[in-house]
Amino acid sequence: MSDELLSRLSQRLIVHSGVSPDEVLGETKVQGVKLNGQTYDADAVLFMTGVKPDVQLAQSMGLEIGGLGGVKVGTLLETSKDGIYSVGDCIEMHDRLTGKPVLMPIGSVAARAGRQAGVAAVGGKKVYDDVSIRFQYDRIFDTDIVCVGISSVIAEDLGIDANVLYIEDPAEFTKIALVTSSDGTLIGGQVITSRMGARIGYQIHKRIEMGAKLDEAPLLEPLHKRMRDHLEETLGPIQ
Repeated sequence: MSDELLSRLSQRLIVHSGVSPDEVLGETKVQGVKLNGQTYDADAVLFMTGVKPDVQLAQSMGLEIGGLGGVKVGTLLETSKDGIYSVGDCIEMHDRLTGKPVLMPIGSVAARAGRQAGVAAVGGKKVYDDVSIRFQYDRIFDTDIVCVGISSVIAEDLGIDANVLYIEDPAEFTKIALVTSSDGTLIGGQVITSRMGARIGYQIHKRIEMGAKLDEAPLLEPLHKRMRDHLEETLGPIQ
């Protein structure tokens, strides 16, 4: 968990970082969890351990597996065997900028991949350019967290020379990191904010989809600032 998110959590929450539970307590339902020798009451325990492609079925069918451990697919999500398509967490997709294989275990990517594979499976030839664009939205303890496109870490892994522009709006407790390629084209962004994170994420997504450069298509000013500017233009300076 990032320091930024930790700083936004309620002081009533106790966060134990870098430790694993010793035991989940309860017979027919969860009643608690034992952590570092201490017992805490709990109604539910949620484990988030990352994602690893499950390719057992694909291997039994003789489908080709890529170097990252996922099922190899082409642009139309077709596997190494004609007429067999694969989507979701088990596949290696092609990065839209470099063409290199990547793992994208994200629900929004899986949904668009399913659309692409479905069209191709019934004989359609349309290729959707947005299949591998990540759009992940979560709201955790009254905080919006949005990840769009590729991060600076993924860019480095793919060999992309990337820059990061940071934007902050204290009025909305908003922090934005925009990732651009060396020519200024927007390729990713991350948002953490108290509200309306999805709207900001949508702006970033559309500009990535368009292949837009930030100096040509900057993000819109925050809504509260646009409203203030409009009122000042109409009524005069606000004291």
